[in-house]
Amino acid sequence: MAPPDWLLALTIAALLAGLAVLCWQGVRLWRQRQRMLQAWRHLLDVVARRHAAIADVTAADPALLGPLRGALGELAAALVTARGLAGTPAQRGRAEQALTVAIDRWRAAARAHPDVALDGETARLSSTLGGTATVLETAAREYDLAAARLNRLRAAWPVRMIAPILGVGVAEAFWFDAAP
Repeated sequence: MAPPDWLLALTIAALLAGLAVLCWQGVRLWRQRQRMLQAWRHLLDVVARRHAAIADVTAADPALLGPLRGALGELAAALVTARGLAGTPAQRGRAEQALTVAIDRWRAAARAHPDVALDGETARLSSTLGGTATVLETAAREYDLAAARLNRLRAAWPVRMIAPILGVGVAEAFWFDAAP
């Protein structure tokens, strides 16, 4: 005996509703992933501009910088390490943190030696490097928040069922604790 028509219609409606929910959640997941990737591209652009600014500092004539040579050498070494790293976001974040420490030491050395720090070029470079840290911090925070949102969405039901199908994995933070 065949099931009643109303039962068949109810089953089809439930399946279509479930499929609609899965599609909607998939679109939400995909959009959040695109937001995170856009934030990552922006962060990489900021990092590239920062590395170019630091390269300008390290290209300065060491004879003119005198007592800043030690800090300049540390800055150059940190830049080489950060540029050569093509790892996970967390690894890149640690390299950028080391670079920030080297920048802070170089700027402190420049302030400690006013005879060198008064040079217009040194002051301009110091100001430029100070500004890159703020821009990098903002871009990193935006990426980390987008990654945290993606991870929260990915962990929710029913998205966790479709995330592997869409190829959306767990996003790693750059360096900040991105708890909202």
